This record gives sequence, C-alpha cells and structure tokens, in this order.
Amino acid sequence: MKRVHFLGQAKVELRDVPAPNLAEGRVLVRIRCSALCGSELGAYRNAGMNGNPGHEAVGLVEEGGEKFGFAKGTRVGLHAVWGCGKCQACAEGKYTWCESRIGIGQDFHSELALVPAQALFRPPENLTDAEAVLVSGDGLGVCYHMAKRLQVKPNAFVVVLGLGPVGLGHVMLQAFLGARVIGLDVSPERLAFAKDLGAQSVLDVRTVDVVKAVKDLTGGQMAQVVVEATGRPECVKQAFSMVAHGGTIAQSGECGSVTVSPSEDLIRRDVGWVGGWYFFFNESTEMVDLVRKGLQPGRLVTHALPFKDAAQAFALFAGGKTGKVLLTNA
Repeated sequence: MKRVHFLGQAKVELRDVPAPNLAEGRVLVRIRCSALCGSELGAYRNAGMNGNPGHEAVGLVEEGGEKFGFAKGTRVGLHAVWGCGKCQACAEGKYTWCESRIGIGQDFHSELALVPAQALFRPPENLTDAEAVLVSGDGLGVCYHMAKRLQVKPNAFVVVLGLGPVGLGHVMLQAFLGARVIGLDVSPERLAFAKDLGAQSVLDVRTVDVVKAVKDLTGGQMAQVVVEATGRPECVKQAFSMVAHGGTIAQSGECGSVTVSPSEDLIRRDVGWVGGWYFFFNESTEMVDLVRKGLQPGRLVTHALPFKDAAQAFALFAGGKTGKVLLTNA
C-alpha cells in the first residue's frame, strides 16, 4: 500500500509499504479521506518520522469487521484515541480519560489503517466524506467538546484568538450556537474566512490594539469567553486581558509553560481557566445531531486534493491561509 512519509524540512513523499496485518480486536480500513491537522506541522517542518501523524480519517471496512458488526464496505469514521476497552472511562466512551489510552498520530494518511473496533464510528449515509471526517475527528470534535464545557449563552461575546483550522471551528460552532464571535489572527485570508463562518467582527492583531478593540466591540464589558487557539505563551497572557470579570479562558491550543498569577489573573476577577484536549468517542453522535439541526461542518474545508498530491496539500496547509485541507482517495 502507499503511505505518506514525512521527511522533515517541509517535505513528504508517498512510499510503498507492506499493508498492516490484521490483529485481534482490530479492523482493517481502506481510507477514503483524511484531514490535515496543525499538530502535524512540527514533524512536517522539522524532523522525519517512521510513517505519519495523520489522525483524522474516514474509510470503508476492508477486513476483520464482521464479528464486530461492521460488514465489509461499511463506511466508518476513525477515532484516533482509544483506551483499554475495560475500564469505566472506556465504558462511557471517554477514551481520553483511560489510563491505558493510546494517543493520536495513527498513520491515517495511508491507503489502509488498522484500528480497534471500539474506535470505529458509523456516520450517517447522508453525510459527505468531508462532513464525516469532521464529526469523527478533532476537526470539529475539539471545538464541540469545549463548547459543552463552556455552555455559552446566546448573544454572549466570545473572542477566538488564533484562526487556524481549530480556531475556525470554534468560530463556526460558537456562531451557530448564538454567540457574538470576535476572531483574531494575522492572516487576511483566515480573517475573511472567519467572517464567512459567522464571526461578527474580526481583528488583525498586527494593525490594531486588540484589547482596546475588544473593549470597544463589547461595550466595555470584554468577552465572557476567550478561546485561546494559538498555543503561544504571549497569546495566553493576552487572553487574560480580554476576558470579562466572571468570564472563562478556554485553552484550546497546546502550549508550554506560562506565568499566570492565580490572585491577579483568576481569583480577584472570578475568572476560570479550562482546558480541553481531544473529545469523547460518544460525542460524534451528538455532533451529528447538530448537523441535523443545521450545522454545516463541511464549510470548514477549503481544499481537497487527491492522495497522490499529498506534498502539494501539506505545502498549501503549511502556508497558513487555509481552513481544513483534505486528502481524498475515493
């Protein structure tokens, strides 16, 4: 089979590798569509790895699914985090809380992938592959999982700091749920895209005093929620300058150490600071319910390229001007 192989220095290539051997409890899936994620760009730019960190995909059951209720040819979404299958967290579909979980980076930019049966989600037939990969993976899952934590009220102000694909997902979802969204970034293309996805206002952080601008846009009250989606320490600090008293910082971007004063930044302003990593397996069904109510997750996709053009797709994505980029092999 062919698989995307990361070479580092912003290069990838397709390599012929042996197909994975079927194993106990696993199902072999033929990938139809995989999505690129910003978390893959470190390996793309810096150092090669044995395989690829692709972890958002939808495909068709190829082998080994029958005893788990998945006939050959069944379309499935692949959840990239799975647990032991025996603990209470796994029983509740909360694989990210399993102490024996396996993390993301599952080699899904390939023609075939081997996945545990408990990590297969059956998307409705009326969803396109692009929609199915978003409700099965973190393209929408991360944003939905955080939205459940936040429970933002309609018309509340929500600042989204960083408009990469995850930040754009937050914009789309929070706008759909009725929030007044303010998007911040440096990319004119992504600022414009955020407006298309429902942002009430967008700010180019290079050209305006964003703290003053947020204060003006919110009538002096600042934002009830600030979603930090850059993972940059200086942006985390800036988020605390834009949140209202009694508001919440939602940490969505992976980040190293940041100096925060519990007294000044949190306690004396009644501010909460919450994190959300991936999402629960059973939340894919809940996201499908939102699609039935009118959410259009496919709007996050700006480009879909054939699997053979993986190098072009990654170069495009690394340019920082796109939404979600897909590799298709249907």
